[in-house]
Amino acid sequence: MKHVFIILAAAAWLALPLAPCFASPPSPAEICMKAAAQAGAKAQPPMVWSPDKKRFAVHLTGQKVAKGTEIERLAVYTSAGEEVAVAHVWDVEPDGTMRVGIRGCESWGWIDPAKLFCAGSVNPHVSVCLTFDASTGREIDEAVEPDISN
Repeated sequence: MKHVFIILAAAAWLALPLAPCFASPPSPAEICMKAAAQAGAKAQPPMVWSPDKKRFAVHLTGQKVAKGTEIERLAVYTSAGEEVAVAHVWDVEPDGTMRVGIRGCESWGWIDPAKLFCAGSVNPHVSVCLTFDASTGREIDEAVEPDISN
């Protein structure tokens, strides 16, 4: 009986370190929302360096582009000041497609050296987090999260 207990205890102990290995990786939405929560509601600086300090992003007022209108934009530059990409937060896309969603970037910044985020809201009860590729400016993901506290 003593040997059975030792085997069961050893099996339980060995299983514990393996549990995190089987956890699914966080979704892009979870990563974006976490980055927005870490940035908080504090005033955002006009320029933010990437985590690896090779690029920086600048928050700019939106512009009219073809038939489109931006709410705002995030421009990405190399450390030498050369523009790499522009991430657009659209009200109306260049082809005339209306976007319903984010009212603007209430917080923004870097998720990692390759991705930027812009977090805001649709209304006081629904949060939106956009994720952008920092090399192309392409929107990678749009995560919508209702506020269940109200």
